[in-house]
Amino acid sequence: MSNDKIRAGLYIDGNFTFHIFNYLAKTLKLEINWIKLIDYIKEIICKEEKDKRNCVLESHYFVGTKSLTTDQDRDYFYNSLDHAGISKHATPLKGSGVKGLKEDAVDTNLVFNATKDFYQNKASYDYLVLFAGDSDFVPLTRGLKNAEAVKVCVVYMDFNGVNLGNTKASSELLDSADFTINISNLQKMKTDCFDKINETLSNNNSEKKNDDVFDSDKIQNSETISNPFTWEQISKAIIKTQKSLCSGQNEFVLVSQVGIQLKNILGKKVHGKLMPTLKNMYKDKIQFEENTKPGSEKIKFRN
Repeated sequence: MSNDKIRAGLYIDGNFTFHIFNYLAKTLKLEINWIKLIDYIKEIICKEEKDKRNCVLESHYFVGTKSLTTDQDRDYFYNSLDHAGISKHATPLKGSGVKGLKEDAVDTNLVFNATKDFYQNKASYDYLVLFAGDSDFVPLTRGLKNAEAVKVCVVYMDFNGVNLGNTKASSELLDSADFTINISNLQKMKTDCFDKINETLSNNNSEKKNDDVFDSDKIQNSETISNPFTWEQISKAIIKTQKSLCSGQNEFVLVSQVGIQLKNILGKKVHGKLMPTLKNMYKDKIQFEENTKPGSEKIKFRN
């Protein structure tokens, strides 16, 4: 183990995790806050080590792509991972009339990258963290544990969802781990690893009237919050707006509609106009549509 920091690698099975993400959203109106979940995982690792050193965690997620299919919920899920800084690894899969690989190729890609990262980068992590539930990953966990003394954590969740199917992690995979993190327990513990979903935008609200425009000059409330906002809050508001209006794709959306989502995320009204804040603080991360009139400005993430 390195002397200066505890190192960990998080590898997320995108399909398994999406089902959990979808279940939380549809049944509990919750979504995973990836940044806070990663911080929580690092805290748990430090407690396991009984160590005051910092834990550095590099995170990756693995998904399959089918070029002739679209899924708004999956697009939103992928966007939430992307904007938490989690690296994406996509594998082309078979779709309708499209050549590609089988579904299990995603698992193979995850195992390959986790193994490559460890050996190619000279034991780059002390902890392997798997957000997965398939027994196909058992050779990976046992191999690294037995041959390299890597410690293993498995993040998972079991549920029986009406109209959402069932998800259950392999007992063999859980038994192969040094310790596990059950998403259900985190939710019951009321940790801050989740955000409440408050969907206020719909596909019919793209022509909002002026009284819905984000204009804090009209707001006079003792519970107002001052600018600046965090990038995490702004990016989440943009993602939620794009999901409602753009099928989850990174397309231009009205700043006023982003402002509505931002107020819902904060749970309080906001003091200060949003557009100047975005231009002053986040112009390197946000692209602004050119030649727009005041009140009709549009933004999206920079590519």
